[in-house]
Amino acid sequence: MDVAAHLRKLQIRAGEPSIRDIERLIARQGRQRPMARSTIQDKLSGRSPLNLTQALSIVEALGEYARLNGVPLPQQELTQGYWRELITGAAEKKRFITTLIQTPEPEEPLEIRWDLDPLRQAEMHDLAQIVESSQEEAIASWLPKVLREMMRAEMSVVSFIKKATEDSPKGIVQTISALAEEFPNADTAWGSQPWAKEEHRKTVVSLIGHTARRHGVVSSPAIIAGLRRANNGDLVNIYLVNLSTWHIPTTIDRVVKHLRAAALGGDAQKLLSYVGRKRKPDRLFEVVQHFEQKGNLPDRNKILRSVGTEDSLRMQAVARYFDQAAASEEILRELARGIDYGKHEDFAQGCHLAGLEAFAQIIREVADEPPF
Repeated sequence: MDVAAHLRKLQIRAGEPSIRDIERLIARQGRQRPMARSTIQDKLSGRSPLNLTQALSIVEALGEYARLNGVPLPQQELTQGYWRELITGAAEKKRFITTLIQTPEPEEPLEIRWDLDPLRQAEMHDLAQIVESSQEEAIASWLPKVLREMMRAEMSVVSFIKKATEDSPKGIVQTISALAEEFPNADTAWGSQPWAKEEHRKTVVSLIGHTARRHGVVSSPAIIAGLRRANNGDLVNIYLVNLSTWHIPTTIDRVVKHLRAAALGGDAQKLLSYVGRKRKPDRLFEVVQHFEQKGNLPDRNKILRSVGTEDSLRMQAVARYFDQAAASEEILRELARGIDYGKHEDFAQGCHLAGLEAFAQIIREVADEPPF
């Protein structure tokens, strides 16, 4: 039985999701490249060969569909190893470990379909013509000009920003760089310009945020390295913050591993720190639980100790939710250990006034732990 036949059989056992359902679930995975419905259909029918990344995307979508419909598939049939054996054979087993993360698959032609109706409704036919005539050009070469004119007309640019994330990671980095040049987040010769910062937020920051959501799972090393090589390293922290606040715990874990595999351990640490500093208390707790259940206490502790680097109100909000969630005393102690030296009493007093007396006592106790 060929790989396509295996996938069709799995599709039936998953509840026979439509090609549209599979496309939607793949888009939510945040893999390097989305898969068009026509591509998915070709892979399932066997009309075109599958590579490993494409197979795993489809398998993960089928597994998620089955789980959501109460008919989970056997875990062994959803693993990378199972499909690796089918596609590459036993001889490729050793080489696969580095191939999946480090070797990009050949790029297929992009099928980005831009919604030009708003431009035509506004009789901005010149801009529509630019988009239509630039389909073979890099998005970075024309998008800044189109967005500039749309913003001049006070039109929303959100749909164009989201569509730009359908490009490859390399293409997205080029577009971010082009937008950063057109819409810089800097004071001008005439002083601070609030409108310029707002334009920067609506274009550059927005594209980074949507990119983190769509491509964050496996493309983060490429995007981060690309931004720095394009002399836009100052935008990396914005990308990491978006990763930390948007994704579910298993995805955060995967991104951390990918960053470390790409020798970007410092960024993995920053990501964990931002989880502690920026994530809402309830969503922070689920990440802490995930790492604890995995037995990864160093990363769990990095997250917890980062909370204390923010202000006392942030600590109070997190401690209150953790207390309500019946967090262990060890977790609360790690939370308190992140408070900067010399600030323990201020934090303890704040917690006392907020009705968190038990946690205030924990803060005072860890203040006496070495190193002082």
